[in-house]
Amino acid sequence: MKYPASVLLTLLLTACSSAPQPTQYYLLKPQADTVATAYVAGKPLLIMAPVTMDSLLTQGGILYKTSDNEAVVAKQNLWAQSPDSQLTNRIVTGLRASQQHYWPVTNMPELATTQAPTLLVDVQAFNGDYRGEAILSGEWSLIGADGRLLDSHPFSYREPLASEGYSALVDALSTASDKLITDLARKLARGYPSQQ
Repeated sequence: MKYPASVLLTLLLTACSSAPQPTQYYLLKPQADTVATAYVAGKPLLIMAPVTMDSLLTQGGILYKTSDNEAVVAKQNLWAQSPDSQLTNRIVTGLRASQQHYWPVTNMPELATTQAPTLLVDVQAFNGDYRGEAILSGEWSLIGADGRLLDSHPFSYREPLASEGYSALVDALSTASDKLITDLARKLARGYPSQQ
């Protein structure tokens, strides 16, 4: 059976276009103007608990909402490091540089932190959106060493994408996370009652 040349060309182009796309890995962009700072003796510690996220956000692929009630997890556009871990480290580094009241540290069993407050950040959205935006939302809470809730606020940031694509989405998520850090630093700069 003979096929016309146009059918063969169409089949060839279809086969070429269905070739697997290379996997791309992404990290949040480096923080602007973050100068390495050193601990000053006597500065109160602030324990940064690991950022918590919905399991859909930590599957490895970057999440993108295709409508108000539908989302897809990318298969070829993946996080190089889990987003919850990236955000935890980014918040610690950012708060060290942007406020002077506390010295943020990640929770380590080696530290004697019985008198230190703990910052909890729960992220409910960290994704792209069909409207061309990156969305970061959730709630943060500051817990005193005695277990009392010292402060708690919801947060929500929408950043427009500068262009199409996952790289632009990751850049916009980076910008949104920097805005969260700025708002956290403003709240923490005033200090909270001692827990001793």
